[in-house]
Amino acid sequence: MPAFDIEKLYLAIVACANNQCQRKCGKVPLVISECTEKKVADCCKTRALVGRAKCHLEQGTIGLLKNDLMTALALSK
Repeated sequence: MPAFDIEKLYLAIVACANNQCQRKCGKVPLVISECTEKKVADCCKTRALVGRAKCHLEQGTIGLLKNDLMTALALSK
């Protein structure tokens, strides 16, 4: 597998999530509380995914970031 930049992986997840928010809600909320798509316990799946991805970036866990990207791509279907 070719080498890649972990920050680019994170930015791809954020871009995918932002596109999903734009498509569903018409805007990209800066915080979860602004989200109009909240379903269960004031939690939007897309915004929660971005939060987890940020945590994984800070921890340097590339494997979990890859899983986050797959989840983000699955949400956009």
